[in-house]
Amino acid sequence: KATSKVKTIFDRYRDYLRGREKLGQMAYTCLTEFCGSDKIGNKIRKEIGERYKVEENILKKLGELSSTRGNAGERRKAPPKGGNYQPFTSNEKEWIKLVIKELIIRLGKYEWDPNTPFKKLTMNDFPQI
Repeated sequence: KATSKVKTIFDRYRDYLRGREKLGQMAYTCLTEFCGSDKIGNKIRKEIGERYKVEENILKKLGELSSTRGNAGERRKAPPKGGNYQPFTSNEKEWIKLVIKELIIRLGKYEWDPNTPFKKLTMNDFPQI
């Protein structure tokens, strides 16, 4: 049975696929749940990356994209005063979806058995953006 953390991330991803969730909001919420904190700084990313064998740059890029990209229907927050965010490119959208799916799988396996041997996920495991 999936843990509440895995279920939350999966539900948000599914809601995005069904058109009930903005891409930026879904990605950021999933990242926050995956990291177990809404204060996602370099120290947290490093610890989480080591625990789940996920390159820190993946988590950093996911946070960056979910916080600074997206048109009005996709982004999770308003742009800075007088500014605007660039829309997600089709490659960025695809990258986010692939990363979230992999994080769901990784988290589920880890929570089932923390001793599961994982190959480290790197940026090279995903399309270049």
